[in-house]
Amino acid sequence: MKKIITAIKEEFNAPYWRRPLILDTYILSQFFAPVFLFDFAFTFLIIMVNAIDALDRFQRYPLWLNGLYYATHAPYFISQLLPFAILFGVIFAIAQLFRTNEMAPIMTSGVSLYRIIVPLLLCGIVFSGGLFFFQDYVVVPAMETMDNIEDLHILIRRGTFDKTITYKQWREHLKTKETEFHRYRHIPGRGNRYYYIEHGVAIGEDTMCLNDVMIDRLSVDESYLIEKIEAQEMNWDAQQGKWKIIQGIITEYNDEKEIVSETTVTNYYLDLAETPDYFLMGKKDFEQLTTKQAKHALQVLREQGKPIDDELVEYYKKFAIPFSCLIMVLLGAPLSVYARKAVLVLSTLLCIGIIAVYYAVYAMMSALGSNGVISPFLGAWFSNILFIGAGGVLLFYARK
Repeated sequence: MKKIITAIKEEFNAPYWRRPLILDTYILSQFFAPVFLFDFAFTFLIIMVNAIDALDRFQRYPLWLNGLYYATHAPYFISQLLPFAILFGVIFAIAQLFRTNEMAPIMTSGVSLYRIIVPLLLCGIVFSGGLFFFQDYVVVPAMETMDNIEDLHILIRRGTFDKTITYKQWREHLKTKETEFHRYRHIPGRGNRYYYIEHGVAIGEDTMCLNDVMIDRLSVDESYLIEKIEAQEMNWDAQQGKWKIIQGIITEYNDEKEIVSETTVTNYYLDLAETPDYFLMGKKDFEQLTTKQAKHALQVLREQGKPIDDELVEYYKKFAIPFSCLIMVLLGAPLSVYARKAVLVLSTLLCIGIIAVYYAVYAMMSALGSNGVISPFLGAWFSNILFIGAGGVLLFYARK
């Protein structure tokens, strides 16, 4: 016992840049394994329950399609469960110190509970940032693939394809899959441009054709029209990465609203910032948009004068869910005091209880925010605000 106390004191007397590496490393070694075990185990359990609940799916669709369908669910569940996996890891790591009587010599040497959770807080920050990017670059593409699989399910049921379809055939089909949209009005773009599109069709991932298009470019203060582009047909050239006007007219104006020039063009390339994905955003749910795409979509809806409370809640959730990783560290540290005996069992039970409370509050406040009863920001962030307050209070009294 004396050796442990002496070692810890020596660590804290060391230069600041390297203190206390032994304690931090030891705590983190107790933290990471429970986090990943909880996250992946519960993700696997949820997917297995869903698969068992729909066993007839394995008879109707090819095996590779079923495997891919459930695999694309995994990133979403991993992202949703990660904050609670962190909570479990924090409770388990600190409670383990109590159970093995290691906490007494650590605190006797002058190390407070606040200092003990510093490496866990740093991990919470890293996990928060990582989850933010994981949502944009893994979860969103996975959800898009999931939608494509569900479309294929419909085609198989209709008899368009049979259950012997291969993965290669499906990928070829996606290249020719058509998505239509009609009457897009006053869609804001970069460079003070506004788009008016009567009809558009996207074929696969690299082809889009727009019909009866008008593009207005306004002055910097948007007080007058600088340029108007009218095109009967405008196509996306994937190789050039530009829009091509098949036939159209480009009209330029001065600040007196007088026509300066009017040019008829054919097969004319336009260097616009907006790509086909930009015009397809309205065809996707907000959960299927990256943070950047969601921000653009909100701007479009706002310009069109449509209600956006529901979309704003979903947008703010893209920040609220990753931030909850940090909050769970603050909440888990004081709760670990109550799990010091049956560590694994009590850690799991505490996490399940908190998950139930968190999601009950989360669902209720999100619904209120979506319906305009409270602000969308509060609807998305209320659970975090409530739990960070609870964690702060519990941490304050746990220290005492």
